[in-house]
Amino acid sequence: MYTILLSFLGIAIFVLTGCGPKYTIEEQETYTLVVNKGGQTLGYAPGSGVTLIEKSGYAFKDLNKNGELDIYEDWRQ
Repeated sequence: MYTILLSFLGIAIFVLTGCGPKYTIEEQETYTLVVNKGGQTLGYAPGSGVTLIEKSGYAFKDLNKNGELDIYEDWRQ
């Protein structure tokens, strides 16, 4: 029983840590930087109305503000 509990706990930790954001947000005085781990660094002005989309743990700018990640917004392409 103890082994099963430890196995379940190990799987739960793996799943929870693998699903978190893979980016950090650094707010500057006049702009915001979004640093994607192993990916692109994005910058935008908070007053621009640009919002972020999170997909697979990474952040992307929603340039056309439609709430969907379009091909031209996906820096992985």
